[in-house]
Amino acid sequence: MGLIYLYTYTIIIAIILLRAIKRKKSSTYILMWSCYFVSAVFCVLCKTFQDTLVGHGILHDEWYNLSDTTLHGYILIIICNLIAFKPFERYNSNQFIDKYGNRKGDNTILFTFSYLFIALFVVYVITSVGVIKSAFSITDFGTLRNNLYGNELHQSTAVFSNNLIGNICYKICWLFRLLAVFVGLILLKKGKRRLGFLILLCDFMLVFINSNINAARGGLLVFLFCAFLFSIPILRKMPKKVKRFLIIVICVIAIVVVGFIIEVTLSRTADNTSGGNMLLKNACFYLGHGPIVFSKITGSLKELGLGKVVFLRIASHFFGFNYNVSSVMNEIGYPSPLTNLFFTYLGPIYMDFGSIGSIIFYSVWAFFVNRLLKERRIRLSTVYVFSYYMFFFVLGTFVVGPLEFASLVTNTCIAILLRLIENTVYKRYRYN
Repeated sequence: MGLIYLYTYTIIIAIILLRAIKRKKSSTYILMWSCYFVSAVFCVLCKTFQDTLVGHGILHDEWYNLSDTTLHGYILIIICNLIAFKPFERYNSNQFIDKYGNRKGDNTILFTFSYLFIALFVVYVITSVGVIKSAFSITDFGTLRNNLYGNELHQSTAVFSNNLIGNICYKICWLFRLLAVFVGLILLKKGKRRLGFLILLCDFMLVFINSNINAARGGLLVFLFCAFLFSIPILRKMPKKVKRFLIIVICVIAIVVVGFIIEVTLSRTADNTSGGNMLLKNACFYLGHGPIVFSKITGSLKELGLGKVVFLRIASHFFGFNYNVSSVMNEIGYPSPLTNLFFTYLGPIYMDFGSIGSIIFYSVWAFFVNRLLKERRIRLSTVYVFSYYMFFFVLGTFVVGPLEFASLVTNTCIAILLRLIENTVYKRYRYN
């Protein structure tokens, strides 16, 4: 029955995707469903052709043993997607493209953000030349990856700067990396080409440096996909000369990124003796088991964590409380030896609060974001909220660990701060 459940999930996702295309839903909405459809197809292929695509081993054989999967788990992903993806239907509206930047307050915020972001990135580079130089000279990404993560696959020990000021500048830029994409594109559309291109270049270099230091590809690919989602509606309004220039730049970046991904993949799989095409197997590893692992959780979990998975992890992150992932997972009956990462965005919330709790959580979050997008005038703080929301569900196609919910708290606080700053700026222009 497990394979039938997987086929059913894939077919339903395909129907929803085709229906969205037929009804001419927004490109952002369609591409979000496409992510989950691609993952579902890879799950089917990896199960059907396991020998060729993923091979065998303790983890692989456990992943593709579908005896403990449930249809309920797959259906829950679809239900939560239908709820959570509603805000993506609004992004392509003219509010984001035609109206933003028309007010004097908008321009003040745009330019201030751009100059600050670029300045912080430059300070980070100047104060961290040694670390960055070492990152770009690395050839053995496999050894680096093992050294960084050890036995805790969700906790990297990567150092991005040995300088306190440089480290602060890096972290601030990192928080605003997706918002910088939107700002850069809007500036290009408004004719501020040098400033727009410069902030986009700094933004890409920031993420590329992070990927080199972490010996990782996932963050870079998720960032580029989110940047692509941002760019689609704005490119339609972009001047032809700028559009042609962006296409050339994108082609150059694509060559660099593909080369980097191949190099990292080959290095990290150099010790693998299972045979076959390592690039193909590694791609299938990421794309082809997230929904299956989540479905296995719904069929194997003994009890709900009631906050131990997500909230205790958040408390540990912010306040330094003792927290042992393995202990919590064993306590609630998380199926062993499955990895505690690749279980889609529903994994942590489901393990704490079950199906009803998951639906309620994502319904509330989607309602809040949708209300923000309905505002008469879109603000940069709204775009910031939406950018993280987009990142969360793109990443959540495959993996969202419990610690990502700490980022949700951080980003919410930053959005509130941005809104307060905006209120001050708009009030100034209103009365002067």
